[in-house]
Amino acid sequence: MASFRVVCLFGCLVAVCFAAVQAEPARYDNYRVYRLSIDRMEQLEVLQLIEQFPDGFAFLSDPVHVNTTVKLVVPPHKMAEFVALNEKFSLKAEVAFENLQTVIDRQMKGRREVFGWTAYHPLEDINDWLDTLVAQYPDVVTPIVAGQTYEGRQIRGVKVSYKAGNPAVFTEGTIHAREWISAATVTWVLNQLLTSQEPAVRNIAENYDWYVIPVANPDGYVYTHTTTRLWRKTRSRQNVLCFGADPNRNWDYMFNHVASGSSLDWVKGTLKTPLTFAYELRDTGEYGFLLPPEQIIPTAEETLDSIIVILEEGKAMGYH
Repeated sequence: MASFRVVCLFGCLVAVCFAAVQAEPARYDNYRVYRLSIDRMEQLEVLQLIEQFPDGFAFLSDPVHVNTTVKLVVPPHKMAEFVALNEKFSLKAEVAFENLQTVIDRQMKGRREVFGWTAYHPLEDINDWLDTLVAQYPDVVTPIVAGQTYEGRQIRGVKVSYKAGNPAVFTEGTIHAREWISAATVTWVLNQLLTSQEPAVRNIAENYDWYVIPVANPDGYVYTHTTTRLWRKTRSRQNVLCFGADPNRNWDYMFNHVASGSSLDWVKGTLKTPLTFAYELRDTGEYGFLLPPEQIIPTAEETLDSIIVILEEGKAMGYH
């Protein structure tokens, strides 16, 4: 009986703690971001250990391979520990951002009164915009719901179809919650399918049926807007202290094999879909997923150009 009461009390304390954390977004004032070089296996292993047990640290890019660089967020109170770590393992640390909060603040800039692509939008704005498309193009756009999340949100999208009998293209964005550029790119491409007069765009818009999910991880996406900008996973509860699963490493296909568990693996291996692609959007350099809003449209433009080529070449090669 005593043990049961302790567990209940602990659960209540945790609930209060999380409620307090969620009251306002976390700030990262004076958090530094360092670019680290991984030149040998020993360095990779220690960084992967930090990723597994972060204790205040956070990676903006994952330590996966030797002969790569990663970005590590270092809180002010962990600076002495990080300096010692850098010296011990010769990580060649270089400052990428002196103050992480200034980078986040820059990403939040832009006009949001009207839906567009000069700013990043919260989930409710994206869903409202999808409703507008359904009303504006009733003969072409229909709403779809791909499922329901752990926190009860619908995973919403639309189908765009100009005629019967078209082959299908499925596209989803924002599997990882913090990658806001993904939702922005998907919605921009969707808008082009409906409004562009470019012949190449009209060709793919009208000769394929498009199933478009701008935000595949709505719980996590909302959490990045309301609580902590760096959140990557879902918000499913694993145990009393652990929330979230990586939704792009959690698919039931050849799990525990090298490079398995991603959505591409499952689609290719289970559904036998002939063409499957994942995009690593801008940028791989300075900002990573904290991309400033002025880069939304250039990112989306180059993505649409590549989609056109993929579909044209795929058709020429007999895939569809």
